[in-house]
Amino acid sequence: MHRIRSFISLLCVALNVGLFVTSTTASHDRIRTPESGDIEPVNDNDGPVNDNDMPVNDYDPIHPIVAVRLPPLVTARLDPIVNPGQCSSHVHSVFGAASFGDTITDADLMDPIETSGNVVPNRSLYWAPSMYIYDPSTALYHLVPTHARAYYRVQNRFKDVTNPFPLNFRVVIGDANRKTRYYPGEERDNVYWTQRGKRPDSNSQDHSSWGEFIASHGLDAGTFIEMKTVYPECVAVDAYGRPLLDSPDHRSHVQYIRRQQPCPPEFPYRVPMLDIEFRYELDKMWETLDPKVVQNPQNWFLSTGDRTGAGAHSDFISGWNTAVLDEAIQTCVGGNAENGCLLSPFFQQPRNVDMQKRVALLKEMPHEEVSPLKELLIYPDASCPEPRPLPPPSQRPTAYPTTAAPSVRPTYSLRPTSSRRPTKSPESSSPTMFCFDDPSWFTINARGKARTCAFISNQKPEDRSSLCERNGEDFRKGKEACPRSCSNCK
Repeated sequence: MHRIRSFISLLCVALNVGLFVTSTTASHDRIRTPESGDIEPVNDNDGPVNDNDMPVNDYDPIHPIVAVRLPPLVTARLDPIVNPGQCSSHVHSVFGAASFGDTITDADLMDPIETSGNVVPNRSLYWAPSMYIYDPSTALYHLVPTHARAYYRVQNRFKDVTNPFPLNFRVVIGDANRKTRYYPGEERDNVYWTQRGKRPDSNSQDHSSWGEFIASHGLDAGTFIEMKTVYPECVAVDAYGRPLLDSPDHRSHVQYIRRQQPCPPEFPYRVPMLDIEFRYELDKMWETLDPKVVQNPQNWFLSTGDRTGAGAHSDFISGWNTAVLDEAIQTCVGGNAENGCLLSPFFQQPRNVDMQKRVALLKEMPHEEVSPLKELLIYPDASCPEPRPLPPPSQRPTAYPTTAAPSVRPTYSLRPTSSRRPTKSPESSSPTMFCFDDPSWFTINARGKARTCAFISNQKPEDRSSLCERNGEDFRKGKEACPRSCSNCK
């Protein structure tokens, strides 16, 4: 009898262990983290960006802020971070603010600058190497169309200590000079390749080259491949506790951390998690090239001359209105209006066609063709041709209006930030210098409604003058924060 009881006890222990292992394995199959080599699956449908695009999980709660759709802005041989004031050594596909050029100032990232993205207060710039397909029959390189998405998230446990990106904050990740695949365990930034239709299976950080994910998962016909770039969350600060906007190598002022870990003392300023997906649309190349040519990775090139994809890299300049992003960190869940998200009124409509959006460039680009090419435009000395003149206004694309004032806005107040390290915010220092309205300013009327600069600009002159004399929540008068709308430019 004693032996039977012992056997039953051992059997129960074994069953409990088995159930625990099964439950744990199932949990980790559902939840993929960068440390395990994967990222949470993202909904790839072409509908509106919403909570379903950035799922929250219970194991490692993520607080999604917003997913920004980014139609292409321009393809040009410029890089204002690495090669300011001159051309770049290779061609980039660029997304975001229409002020992109060989240099970027604070004013280039503020209202009323247009953006190719669908969220107006975000005038950030994003760019990556362009991709080309070589056609052996014509000996020409053909540019692959590209679009992008930028996902901003916050870990729930660190939400209260997460700061907005400072204006004109800059980072470059990846190695543009790399032309051979990385070896297992070799140190590198969190940049990897995947493809539509095979997530989350192909969403592995181990895929430093496109050959690796194709070898593991094959290549679907008529799809796009994707360069995934995951940015560090922790930023170094100066002697006054202000975040560093850049560093000599454009990388050493930021630091990766493992999920659920606080930022180290050397990099104490925490910013949102930023994942950018650059999507190279191979399916559209079938319209001009033989599908067999398109589907053969031997014909794929990055604009750097890299044939492996290991030279993937990405640049980011923040053009967020810091006050708006700061509030969004606390209130937004995927930009869902039902949760009182501050960003909801700023989504440009119609969102179901925003990938077709075009905006007019404000600066001249290098006067050179980028496709098709007999040779890739690779210039190690960053030599530059004459600029291409801007077309007359009548020939420029008509963009959606960037003024997105909500007709009804719930009462809110910005979260106090005194407990966190100060943010260098040129937006609030002297917005009238360039005669730009400050989109973060608002005043509350007697009925508890928020009135912004954009609201003032839409009023009759007699109503506008009284609003311009009102004090905002930051104690500035409307005419000081909204010089354009209040006709107070100096």
